[in-house]
Amino acid sequence: MTDIARQRLHEEVIEQFRAGGGQVGGQFAERDLLLLTTTGARTGQDRTWPLAYQRDGDRLVVFAANGGRPHRPGWYHNLVANPAGTVEVGTETWPVTAVVASGD
Repeated sequence: MTDIARQRLHEEVIEQFRAGGGQVGGQFAERDLLLLTTTGARTGQDRTWPLAYQRDGDRLVVFAANGGRPHRPGWYHNLVANPAGTVEVGTETWPVTAVVASGD
């Protein structure tokens, strides 16, 4: 998938997510998704990403696997530069502070 196609897909998923109270269709219909908004490390502009997540107690865990591509995704670099962000789950939105997991 090209970067342009991936960006269009992200925009469609974000629109569906917000219009549907956190529910989306298509290939993501059965997945737990959140929207993560970060501050661009280079641009300083807000960037929103739809991401699959898992709960670990009170924490939300996302994985910077980037679909198996050799580089970490942009949102990961943004959070390393500025760990403050915003998460949307369902119809709720709240501020978060990212922590890179390590070890067990």
